[in-house]
Amino acid sequence: LGAINLHEALPALRGETVPEILRKALDQVAEAGRRSGRPTLLHVNHPNYKWGVTAEDLAAVVDEQFFEVWNGVDGDNDPGDALHPSTDQIWAIANTLRLAGLGAPPLFGVASDDSHDYQGNERRSPPFRAWIQVRARHLTPESLIRAIERGDFYASTGVVLADMAFDADARRLSLRIHARPGERLSTRFIGTRRGVSLAGRPRLDAAGNVLETTLDYRSDTGPQIGEVLAEVAGPRPSYRMRGDELYVRAVVTSSRAPEVPTTEAEFQQAWTPPVGWTPAVAPQP
Repeated sequence: LGAINLHEALPALRGETVPEILRKALDQVAEAGRRSGRPTLLHVNHPNYKWGVTAEDLAAVVDEQFFEVWNGVDGDNDPGDALHPSTDQIWAIANTLRLAGLGAPPLFGVASDDSHDYQGNERRSPPFRAWIQVRARHLTPESLIRAIERGDFYASTGVVLADMAFDADARRLSLRIHARPGERLSTRFIGTRRGVSLAGRPRLDAAGNVLETTLDYRSDTGPQIGEVLAEVAGPRPSYRMRGDELYVRAVVTSSRAPEVPTTEAEFQQAWTPPVGWTPAVAPQP
C-alpha cells in the first residue's frame, strides 16, 4: 500500500485476509490525516506482484478508490500471463463487481515508477517509467489530492494528453492526445455492459489445480467484462455511450517505445479513469 501526504511514519498492519488488511490501512491513514489536518490518499500497489491481490479483493473494499494499473518494476506481472489476468483486466473485473454487484463506485487506476535502482547497471526498477498527470488549480498537496479524488488525472508511461473531457449530457468521452512526430496512436474504449454475468469460475493450472488468483468471468454468450467498445486511431479519439454501459474508460497506445526500456511493455501507454458511471447502480444478485 502507498500512502500520500503523511506527517508521520505508520506501522505495517497484519490481518487474515487482503481485504481485512486494506480496511485497517484505510482507517489508519484516514486517522493520521485527521490528526495532522492534512488530506491523505491510499492506493493499492502492484496487485499482480507474486499474484498477491485479486480483483475480488479490490472489489470488496468499496471505500478504497485507487490501485496501480501499472507499476514500473520489471517482474511485477502487470501484463499477466496465460493463467493470470493483467492488471488492466483486474481493473475491469473489480469495477464491474463494484458497479453491478455492490452498487459501489469504481476504482481509479494510478501508475508509478516504484523506483529502487539509481546507480550502476541494474534496470529492474529505475525511475521515470510511469506516473500520473493531474489537472489541479494549485501545485499543493491539498489541491492535487482533491483533483485526484475527483478523477481529474490520467496514468501514463509516456503518452501525453492535451485534454481529457467527459460530456455528461452527450455521454461522450473525448481525448486530445499530444502526437509527436512520426507517432501512431490507437485508443481502445473499454467498458462493461449491463446484464453481464457475475458468475466467476476458478482458474486452473496445467495439472488441474485451482489457482489462488482472480476468477475467470468469461462467458460464451452475452456481454463480457471489460469489452473493447470501440478502437479509434489518431490524436482526437472519442466515444459516445449508447446507454447500456456501466462505465467507459480509455487506454491509449503509442507506437513509441518507453523512454526507459522495460521487459513488461513494448509501447508507451496512458489510462484514463472510468467515467459515465453512477454510484446508485442497483446491485444484481
